Formats: sequence, C-alpha cells, structure tokens
Amino acid sequence: MDDVVIIGGGIIGAASAYFLSKEGRKVKVIERDPTYKTASFPLSLGGFRRQFFQKENILLGKFAREFIFQIPDLLKTEKNPNPTASMVTNGYLLMFGQEHAEEQYKALENHKTCEAGTKKY
Repeated sequence: MDDVVIIGGGIIGAASAYFLSKEGRKVKVIERDPTYKTASFPLSLGGFRRQFFQKENILLGKFAREFIFQIPDLLKTEKNPNPTASMVTNGYLLMFGQEHAEEQYKALENHKTCEAGTKKY
C-alpha cells in the first residue's frame, strides 16, 4: 500500500514524489502521460531565474539548477539506466529604473551571499 498518492507528474508532482521516496515513503504518481512527452515540465519554456531578492528563492533556484544537472546519476533505475534531462543555460538581461536601483543592489548582495553566480555589468 502506498503512503502517498500524487495526482500529476509535472515538476511539482515529480519532485514531491522523488523527495518523499528518498525519505522512505511509498509513493504512487498518477500521470495521464506516463511517457512525459506532453507533460508540463519538458514542454515548458521556464527558466531558473536568479533575480529574486529573498535568499530562500535564490537558494531554491540554485538547488533546482544543480538537481537538474544531476538527474542522470540520481534517477537511474533498472528499467531506465540512462535517464536524461536537458537544459539550455543562458543569461537574463535585467534592466530597471533608478527607482528600483537600491532594491536591486540589495538583491545582488543576497546573490553574492548565496554564491549564485550572478554578475553585475
């Protein structure tokens, strides 16, 4: 019997299942597309942004990026010995007016504290 049943295997459902199973819970994910060919995460154009101000958001984005790069090692199974995940890394150009400068410079300091790799030009 499963401890947890998750409806939807998108990024939130899949991540929840992964981390719950790592804690020893028996998890079942119900996903209408078990091939994930039309699932939300692989089709999204989302990005891991580092422009956030709060350290928690910066660290969460940093963790997610590192996790995606580790998927081939972390998600190996007998049935799928070579899982893949692809991500195109590029940057964001953020432009803001003088009225937001102080807030953005504080955000950059938080990024530096979190070792997020954000650069100011």
